[in-house]
Order: sequence, then C-alpha cells, then structure tokens
Amino acid sequence: MFKKLTSDIYKLDIPFYTVTTSSFLVISNGKSVLVDCGTYKSDVEEIIIPALNDLKIQPDYIFLTHSHDDHAGGLETLFKNLPNIKLICFNKALCEKFGGKLLKNGDEPIEGISFLSLPGHSFDSGALWLKNSASIITGDCLQQWGIKQYGCGVHSPKEYKKSIARLKAMKIENIFAAHEYYPLGSVALGKVAVKEYLDECENIYNEIISFTLKAIKKGILNNDIIAEGFHKEKIKAHPNMPTIPSSVFGAIASKSDILLGKNTDKK
Repeated sequence: MFKKLTSDIYKLDIPFYTVTTSSFLVISNGKSVLVDCGTYKSDVEEIIIPALNDLKIQPDYIFLTHSHDDHAGGLETLFKNLPNIKLICFNKALCEKFGGKLLKNGDEPIEGISFLSLPGHSFDSGALWLKNSASIITGDCLQQWGIKQYGCGVHSPKEYKKSIARLKAMKIENIFAAHEYYPLGSVALGKVAVKEYLDECENIYNEIISFTLKAIKKGILNNDIIAEGFHKEKIKAHPNMPTIPSSVFGAIASKSDILLGKNTDKK
C-alpha cells in the first residue's frame, strides 16, 4: 500500500529484482498525479490499482520520470484500468502513442506542481517538483551504480552534469528517488542530506569520468574493458557495487575532451 511521506506525497514500493521501483502519488489543489507505473502488467493490476483503491483515489495524471521499462512498462495496462488518466512526460513518442501531453521544462499543469527536464540518465528523464514541501521526485535522474543484476548510470555525461548543477542551485528540502540503489539509496531528507546526496552523485560521476579518461590515455578504447577495470578498482572499497554498463563509459569516451569537473565538450 501507499506510505505517506509528506502532506502531499505517498510512496508505493514495487518489487524489482532484489530492490524495488517506487511509484509515487502526489496530491495538490484537488488534483492527483501518479508517478511511474511499474514494469509488468501484474505490477499495475496486483499492486498499483489495489493501492489506489485503498486510498479511494483515481489519479488525474500519470507522469513518467522516463521511458525505461521498470518505470513505464505498465503504462498500457494502466490505461486499461484507468481510461480517464492523462499521460504527461518528456518523451514525444510515448505522448504521440498514448495521446499524452509532451512537457516542457518548468511546465506547471497543476498549481503547486512543476515538472523539470533533467536529462543525463536518459534523454527523457524528468522530475516532479512540489513547491509547498520543497520536495522533488527524481525517478532515476540521479541514480548511479544500481544493483548487481541491473547496472544504472549516465548515458549523457554533459547533460547529467548540467542537471546536477540545476538541482544544486535549488532550495530542495527532500529528494525521493526510485530505487534503493547502492550506495546512495532513494531518500534524502533535509537540506544537509540533500547537499550530501547531490555531492555524492557528482563525486561518483567524476570518478567514472576520471577513470575513463585515464584508460583512454593508456590506449584502452574497449568500453567493456574500461567498465571491468573500473569495477575491479572500486569493488575493494565497495564490495556490493554492480558493474556499471559499458555504455556509460562509451558515452564518456565519445566526449573524451571532457576535463574532470568541467564542461568542455566539443559542440
């Protein structure tokens, strides 16, 4: 069932490998938004719908933080169960397919709730911002190492860096992410914890970039080998870390003129 986090945010944990993918319910000014909808048909029919029924709420909107299956896989089933729900997201193809509203950065279709485009993890990653509680629901916008069965990571280094900088400039009280991914987890409560969370996101990102650039300077151009090397080096200090997908290192390698901590990508 949904667990109340703040006066306007509820969280629902949906099993996903050895962790969970969180769906959220946000209520503001008489309107409600469901954030993400699980991976499978069963996630919707056996977990999400009963949890909504328990609260006696039929959401007005479904917001997808991005289009990866563990967040959007249940969309078609959701529409079958809630035919009046309206899709809003930053993915044009999904909006065209399901008749949804393509969001622009900062759109506020509901008073008190705005939507931020935060690409990096994926091109269509976005977050929901609640002004009253200064809370942000980020999906996978910030999440890094993942779990052993399912690596996570950054697929657009330049955009990820910009997204982190934007969030650091905001006065955020709470972060609610989608997974209990190692090592950051899914929650940061209070300004101090939020700063530490965002700093650690940036630190991990910089470690990955630094390692990749050093490998390239040594003439190592195979992304799988770079990924394995990073894992071998870091697992000594972090025994539970997963292998980050080689595509993450490939994204950095394709922009190998990036200097650690600086945006110097070729235009």
